[in-house]
Amino acid sequence: MCTECFSQRTAEISRQDGLLSEIQATLHRVSKHRCSVKDLQTGVASMQVGLRQAEQSSEMKKLVRNTEEDLMKDLIDLDKFSGLSEEARSSRKNAIKQIEILLSELDQIKATLVELRHEGNEEDAATESLSAPVTTDGTAPVTTDDQEPLAPWTVKVSLDGDLRRCRWEPDGRWNDFEVICETVSQLFGLRRNSGDCLQLRYKDEDGELCTLIEPTLPDALKIFKDSRVLRLIASRIAPN
Repeated sequence: MCTECFSQRTAEISRQDGLLSEIQATLHRVSKHRCSVKDLQTGVASMQVGLRQAEQSSEMKKLVRNTEEDLMKDLIDLDKFSGLSEEARSSRKNAIKQIEILLSELDQIKATLVELRHEGNEEDAATESLSAPVTTDGTAPVTTDDQEPLAPWTVKVSLDGDLRRCRWEPDGRWNDFEVICETVSQLFGLRRNSGDCLQLRYKDEDGELCTLIEPTLPDALKIFKDSRVLRLIASRIAPN
């Protein structure tokens, strides 16, 4: 083997070892996050049976948010790895699967915290109603609470065989579709205002491909609402 070929081979082995080490480090962090998620599940269960004060939910929400952000960062970093060996690909696949499981469990924890908050608000409202002021027509004044943020989604997009993903937090307003399009463009390093255009499609219940546009976004979200993973297929289109 020539010296140049040997050097290239050595460099490739070193690169693969480095990538595998990074993936294994991610798996180690995921293992720690799993312990945090279990603690959160225990805490939520205690709140449900009244063993913990509801005021502690704010602290739990903060921990959920921080854990979710850490997991999403690891997930995005894993998507950037390419040219992996068979061992590294297997480890990467395992890490992604574990992260997605934990993200799903975090979503369930957040949903439970929201329910507990609403139940607490209803109990407070029932207590306060005994001494609530009334208007001149004998009815109680209308009050509004801050709306609970909508639960985040995972967006998985395939473009020319390249699968990438990100976290998307809908706000229920008119610009959700534009946010998704912009986010997907950024995933693949494209700029929509420079002529780099993508068409986004999804599969309906019958397996038929449907174009994702603003009017069809609610239908797409309804299809994937159980998993909260919006699976999209992107293709390049020529600008008008």
